[in-house]
Amino acid sequence: MNEPRKPAHFNEMDAYGDGGAESAGSADSAGGTEAAIAAELAGRAAESKAAEAAIAAELTSAAAEANAVFEASIAEPPRPNSNNNATSTAAVTGQNTPEGQQNAQGPNRTGRKPGKPGKPGKPGKPGKPGKPPRWAWGVAALGVVVVACIIVGVVVFGHGQKAAPVVAVPELDVSSLTSPPAPEVPKVQTWPLTGVPTVAGDDINRRPLSIKIENTPMARPQLGFSHADVVYESVTEGGITRFNCIFQSDIPVEVGPVRSARNSDISIVPQYQALFFYSGANSTVNKEIKNANIMNMGNTPAQALYYRVSYRAAPHNLYVKLANTYDVATGLGFDQAVKKPSTLEFGPSSNASAVPATTITVPLSDGYVAGWAYEADSSTYVRSMNGAPSVDAEANQAIKVSNVVILWAPYVAGVIANNSQTYNIDLKTSGPASIFMGGQRIDGTWTASKSSPPRFKDADGNEITLTPGKTWFEVVDTDIAVTSS
Repeated sequence: MNEPRKPAHFNEMDAYGDGGAESAGSADSAGGTEAAIAAELAGRAAESKAAEAAIAAELTSAAAEANAVFEASIAEPPRPNSNNNATSTAAVTGQNTPEGQQNAQGPNRTGRKPGKPGKPGKPGKPGKPGKPPRWAWGVAALGVVVVACIIVGVVVFGHGQKAAPVVAVPELDVSSLTSPPAPEVPKVQTWPLTGVPTVAGDDINRRPLSIKIENTPMARPQLGFSHADVVYESVTEGGITRFNCIFQSDIPVEVGPVRSARNSDISIVPQYQALFFYSGANSTVNKEIKNANIMNMGNTPAQALYYRVSYRAAPHNLYVKLANTYDVATGLGFDQAVKKPSTLEFGPSSNASAVPATTITVPLSDGYVAGWAYEADSSTYVRSMNGAPSVDAEANQAIKVSNVVILWAPYVAGVIANNSQTYNIDLKTSGPASIFMGGQRIDGTWTASKSSPPRFKDADGNEITLTPGKTWFEVVDTDIAVTSS
């Protein structure tokens, strides 16, 4: 095998050094090698240019020769072939026949009788073949040029020509490439207070309705409260509980019995930006309602919406019809819609600290014990009061919710009303909480503000989100023990 040709000045010592030379000697050797390589490349470039000039000369010469041949073919006309032409003319005109000879001589103008026809002459000798037509010479000349080009190309480029250098194509770095972003999945619109998807025509910006409903035995079964998105239950006075029911996604035709407001409502109503329906209040609470800028839809300013039923005794017989609610609210100067709805937080209900809980017992007071039993088929908790099922008088349907939330908050002694101690319950702060959903219990904390409903975290500080559906808040004093199993 032939070794690659080295420059004339190349030697192994220049390439590798002698083991004792210093860097200066190595630099001189390297410089000489680079100069030799440069001279070699320059020589090859000159050879290449000479080859290109030779090819051009060859092509020019071949083209000139072809052009000369072509011009000659045009300038020189083809020579006539007398014998062949004569024979051909005679054959065409018929001069070899007596009639033909007579016709050729023209009509007999002497008046003499025509003589006898002579013997036909011998055919002439064939002449030399004529030259081909002029276009044939042009084709031939073009062929000469083509052949000359092929021969010159083969000779020049086929011998002594080095292979073209291989150009290294850099490898594409795909590490910086990213896949196109996935198309955004349209966000499903849900009701702010239930997390349940809306349907066409639903208005999530319509203002919620907050209605104070009685819960004494004389008021049961209450009407319409099964439609509420959110319910707060707390003690008013004397161990009696009362509901603040908030409606937005599902507004019933009528609700009742409606009773008087309490201090806890001053926290709840603004958190949901709601219109507030109630039947009077003591002077302290009335002043607090006014100072909180609560939109008052009580039985005095919105009297047209209220009526009393005859099948119950007063004061347990006051009800409110909601069909014209928003028109009346507009007449009182209240906006029917909110710009940014208040919300509860909904999401996955799994949590590492959850424990099973299918029954819940909430002793709000000695005479008012709320019970909840988990129904797996509907993934809801079913309510009872003192062991009796809680139902809605509208269709005698059971009260079911997806979330039961226990809020522990201090019951602070308020004013004496009707010889009974009322309580101030501040729900704009924070405290312990237990969240029941999906048959499980998660203990943690709640936090709320003047303009935001409660948010929840577990013992490790992780956010707890609610299961989409209705929510019932049981607001109990800090010394109340809530049990579950």
